[in-house]
Amino acid sequence: MRLLLLRPDQGTRSGYRSKVMKKTTLGENVRAAREHELLSLRDAGHQIGMSCVHLSRIECGHANPSIGILVRIAAGLDTTIAHLLKGVE
Repeated sequence: MRLLLLRPDQGTRSGYRSKVMKKTTLGENVRAAREHELLSLRDAGHQIGMSCVHLSRIECGHANPSIGILVRIAAGLDTTIAHLLKGVE
C-alpha cells in the first residue's frame, strides 16, 4: 500500500491541512478479491483458467495482465474489472 500526502489547503486555522489518500495496485486488489473468496492461488488459478505462478506474478506486480486476462480474473473471482482497478493510478 502506498500513501500520498496532498498539498494542504488554506481552509484551516493554521492554513494547512493534510489528507492521506490510499493508493493501491492492481495486484493488491486481485489478491484482496482472491482472499475475499477464500481461494488459494492454486484454486483461483484453476477457477480463472491460468497458472497459479502467473497469478502470483500479477499479484506481486511482476506481471501486467492483458485486458482479456483481466476479464477472466474478474469473472473467476466474482467481481468486476472496475473493482479490481479501484484506487489504481
